Amino acid sequence: MGTGGRGPDARAPGTRLEKTVSAILPQKVLHDLAGLWATMGGHADSGTETGASAGVLRACTMTLVVLLDDLPGAEAAAVQQRAGEAIAMVMREHPSRTIVIHLRPSGDAALEAHVSAQCWMPFGKSQQICCEQIDITATEAALSDVPGVVLPLAAPDLPLVVWCRPARLFRLPAFAGFFPLAGKVILDSAGFPDTGAILGDLATAIASGKRVCDLAWTRLTRRRELIAQIFENPVYLSQIATVTDVRIRCTGSAIPVSAYYFAAWLKQCLESGGAEPRLQFVSEGGEGRGELAVVEISGRNHVEVELVEGAVFEARVDTLANRTALPVFTDDALLREELGLIGHDPVYEKTVGLAAKLASGWEMEFH
Repeated sequence: MGTGGRGPDARAPGTRLEKTVSAILPQKVLHDLAGLWATMGGHADSGTETGASAGVLRACTMTLVVLLDDLPGAEAAAVQQRAGEAIAMVMREHPSRTIVIHLRPSGDAALEAHVSAQCWMPFGKSQQICCEQIDITATEAALSDVPGVVLPLAAPDLPLVVWCRPARLFRLPAFAGFFPLAGKVILDSAGFPDTGAILGDLATAIASGKRVCDLAWTRLTRRRELIAQIFENPVYLSQIATVTDVRIRCTGSAIPVSAYYFAAWLKQCLESGGAEPRLQFVSEGGEGRGELAVVEISGRNHVEVELVEGAVFEARVDTLANRTALPVFTDDALLREELGLIGHDPVYEKTVGLAAKLASGWEMEFH
C-alpha cells in the first residue's frame, strides 16, 4: 500500500447482495471494514525493519457521500478518475469515511459493495494516515434504496455531506431521500443544460430549509472579492447610488449559470447601497453555453472586471487598470472550501432565489 492512494492490498473482498436483502449490506460492509483495518495493522507490523509497528492512524471528521455516473466510454472514465483524485486530495484536509455511489443507467437492481482505504504519509512522518472508502454500485432504478443503505454506514455522531457530482441526479425524485441524512448537499450546476430548471430546484430546496450549495457559485468567490475591493474605496462606495446600468457579457449562445449568480449578487449589493440599476446580459458570440466574460457597472464611475485569459482578470475603474491572477479552482479546491462551511451560507441562499428569477426571464435581455 503506497503513501498516495489506495492499493490492491487495502481492499477487502467485495460483496454482492440483491436489493431484496439490501438491509444485510451494511452489516457485511462494516464487517469488511473491520477486517480491512485488522489486515492493515498486520501489514504495518511486518513492514518495519525494527519489527515495531510504525502504526496506521485512522482519521475521520465526517461522512462524505459521493454520487457518480457509472457510464461506458473514455470520457466517463476520465470523469470518474478526476472525481477519485479530488476525493483523495480532499481527504488530507477533511478526513472522512467516504461512501461513493456508482450509478449505472440500467441493469439488474443488485447492490454491489467493496471497501478500501485512502492512505497518505505526511512529509517527515513515519505513520500513515488512512481514511475509509466504501464503493457501492447500483442502478438509477435503485437510487431510492441507497439512502437506507448509507444511513447505517455513516460514521456515528459526525456530519454527513453529499456531493452530487452529476447535477442531473439532483432533479430525480429519488434524490429527495438523501436530504434527511445530509447536513449539506453539494452539486455543480455549471454543466447542466437547463440552467433555469436547476436554479429553480435549488431555490425551492433552500426555501424549504435544506442546506444546498453550488460549486458554480463557489467559483465566483474570488471574482466577487475583486468587485468588493473596488468599492472598499470610500470615494467609490459613496457613489454606489449613482449606478444606473449593469451589463453582464458572456461568451456562447446561452447565458451560463455563473452569469445569473453574479448578476443577482451584484444587483442585491447595489440596491442595498441605494442604486436602482438596469440589468442587461450581452452575448460575446460563440456556440453553446459559454462563461461569464466581463462585468460592467456604469454610473458616475465606470467599473469593469474582465476575464482576460485563463485565470487572469483585469479590473478597470475609469482610466485606472490592474491585472490579477486568481487561483484556478479544481474540484478538490472547491470541495475543500465548501466542506469548511458546514452551516448555512446566507449570501448564497439569498442570491439563488433572484438568480432563478433572472434565469426564468425576469428583467433581462440577451442579444
